[in-house]
Amino acid sequence: MAGVTTALLLSSPWLERVRRPGTGARLRDGLLLALGIPSVALWGNLFQFHMPGYVHWSEVYHYYLGAKYLPELGYTRLYRCTALADAEDGVAVPPSHWIRDLRDGGVERVGDVLRQPGLCKARFSEIRWATFKRDVAWFRAQVAPAYWLRMQRDHGFNATPVWAVLGRALASTGPASGPQVLLLTLLDPLLLAVLWAFLVWAFGWRLASVAAIYWGTSDLGAFAWVGGAYLRHDWLACLGVGLALLRGRRPLPAGFLLACASLLRLFPALALVGITVTVLHRAWSERRLGLGLEARRLALGVALAGLVLLPASCLAGGGVEVWRDFAGRATVLADTPATNHVGLRALLSYRHATSTAQVAPLGLADDPFEPWRQARRQTFEERRPLYLALAAGFVVLLVRALRGRTLWEAGILGLAPAPVVTDLFGYYYAMLLLFALLAERHPITAVLVPGLAAASQVGPLLTAWYERAHALASAAVLLMLLLVLLPGAARPAGLPPGLERVVGQA
Repeated sequence: MAGVTTALLLSSPWLERVRRPGTGARLRDGLLLALGIPSVALWGNLFQFHMPGYVHWSEVYHYYLGAKYLPELGYTRLYRCTALADAEDGVAVPPSHWIRDLRDGGVERVGDVLRQPGLCKARFSEIRWATFKRDVAWFRAQVAPAYWLRMQRDHGFNATPVWAVLGRALASTGPASGPQVLLLTLLDPLLLAVLWAFLVWAFGWRLASVAAIYWGTSDLGAFAWVGGAYLRHDWLACLGVGLALLRGRRPLPAGFLLACASLLRLFPALALVGITVTVLHRAWSERRLGLGLEARRLALGVALAGLVLLPASCLAGGGVEVWRDFAGRATVLADTPATNHVGLRALLSYRHATSTAQVAPLGLADDPFEPWRQARRQTFEERRPLYLALAAGFVVLLVRALRGRTLWEAGILGLAPAPVVTDLFGYYYAMLLLFALLAERHPITAVLVPGLAAASQVGPLLTAWYERAHALASAAVLLMLLLVLLPGAARPAGLPPGLERVVGQA
C-alpha cells in the first residue's frame, strides 16, 4: 500500500494526460481515500492487534506501576520491588535468575535482591506496600510465568516526571483491574483520533491521507511495539495538534502543546529549536530585536506549560529529586545500545562481524547481549570522527533549510535532526508522518514519506534480526530527511505537475 501510494503520486501526470482534464485528479483522490482510511486499521494489524489480545501487558506493567508508585520506586527499583513482592507472595523464582539492574543497565540475581529487602521496602509505608503487592499480583496473573520473568529484563519505566502527572493520577483511581486497565489503554486511540481530526482540519484530507498511509504501513511504528499500551502516544498527539494549531494561526495553545510534547518525551523539543532558529533568522534579516506577535504568543504558551507542569511533576514524583533520578536513568539508557534503535549512531555502530546474529549466541549465560553492547560501543568510538562530521553537515543543512520558513514548517523541519543527535527507539519515528504535511511547501515529501514506509518493510522481509532490519531502516530514514533538507527541496519547480496539483488542492 505504501508503494502504491508512492507510485500513484508520481503517476498523476500520466493520469492527467491519458484522460480528459479532471478525471485523473478525481481518480487519484478516490485512491488516496481508499488507501488512507484502511491504513488506520492496518496500524492495528487489521484488528488482530497483538495476535492475540489488545493490551500490551509488558508496556502497561511498566508504565502503570512505574507511575502509580513513582515516589517509592523512582526510576531504578521497579524490578527489585517486583521480585520482592513475588517472593513474599510465595512465587518460586530460582535465586540465580537474573533481572535488569536499572541503576547501571547491567544485571543482578534475584537471590542478591532478596537478601536486601530494605533497599526496596524502606521507601514504602505498610499500606502502600500492600497495595503495590496487590497490583503486582494482578499483573502477574495476566501473563504466562515465563513472560512475567522476561518482562523484568526490559529497560524499566523511563517516562519523564511530567508524564507521571497524569499517568499517576489515572493509575491511582483504584486497584489494578481488567476494566481500569482497558480504559487506560483506550486513551491512546482517543488521543490519536483527536490528532487525525486536527490534521485534517489544518492541512486538508489529502495530505492527512498520505500521513495516515505512513502511519499504518510503516514498520517503524508498528502496533506490536507500543500499541495497546498506557499513554504512549500522548507526545505525538500534543506534537501534531500543536503544529496543526500553529498552522491554523493559534500560537498560544500551540506553544502550550508543543511544550507539553517536549516535557513528555524530551526529543520533541527539537520542534521548538527549529522554530527558534527561524524566529532568530527572521529577526536578523529584518534587523530588529523584538519578536513578532505570533512568536510572542507562542513563547507565552511554552512558558505557561513550564510554569504549570514542572511544579506538578515534582508533586507527582515526590519532590525535586525525581528529576535528578530521571536524569541519571536517562544517562544510563542513552549509553545502552538496543537492537531497535534507529538513527545515525545506530547505523555507524553496526558491524556485521559483531552483530547480534554473530555475538549474542556466544554471550554470557546471565546476559547474552552484553558482549554485543560492548562491541557496539567500541565500533561507534572508532567511527566517532565520521559521526561528528556527518552530524555537523546535517546541522548546516538544517539551519539553511529553516531560513524563511513559516513557524509551523520550522516546527516540523526541526524534528529532522532527531535521528542524528539522539538514539531513539524505532517506534518514535511515527513522528515522521508529520513530514507528509510539509508537502504544502515541500511537495517532494508527499512521495518521500510513503516511500519511507515501503522501505521500512524491506528489512523485516530480509532478516529476522531486529538489529539488521533497523540498520536498514536507519539508512532509509536518514536518506529521506537528507532529501528534505537539500537546497531546492522546498521549491516546487520541476516537480511533476500532477504532484503539484495534489498539494495545491490540499
